[in-house]
Amino acid sequence: MARELSKIQESALLGHVVSDELIYNIVDTLGITLLSANQQAIFKRIKEFHSKHHNHPSELELRSILSQEEKVMSTSMLASLDECLQYKKSIRIETIQPQILIMAERQLLAAKMTKAAELYNKSLELFNKNGGTAGEKEHQESKDLIQNITLEFQKLALAATGA
Repeated sequence: MARELSKIQESALLGHVVSDELIYNIVDTLGITLLSANQQAIFKRIKEFHSKHHNHPSELELRSILSQEEKVMSTSMLASLDECLQYKKSIRIETIQPQILIMAERQLLAAKMTKAAELYNKSLELFNKNGGTAGEKEHQESKDLIQNITLEFQKLALAATGA
């Protein structure tokens, strides 16, 4: 059964992100959020570098960026970076790929649920304000999105059980 990434696997994932632009692009595109504050900060610095230079920072460039932070933060992030790169040597990306996909799916579903709730609330607001058929379009969009989410949850449950 696939499950969330352990802290070690998550560290290894960031190590792969640091070393491989393709992995960075996948994690960024899927919207995977790392749990550790240091890991989030490192990922943010990589993303900022991409935005500014339109390429992936080398490990040395990343270390230079991190060392420019205030002393306590810099030391903590550099230690986290070292840990991530060390775990990357032991955990291949292929072994954590199923968990990565499930994490991404869960985050996408959460975003869709938020959107469905916003549409539903907007439909109620329009109906209460204008009465009649006001808000029907938003209500239908909300219902359609909820049906889609239900199907995606079923797929996610099947994937999690290995079916």
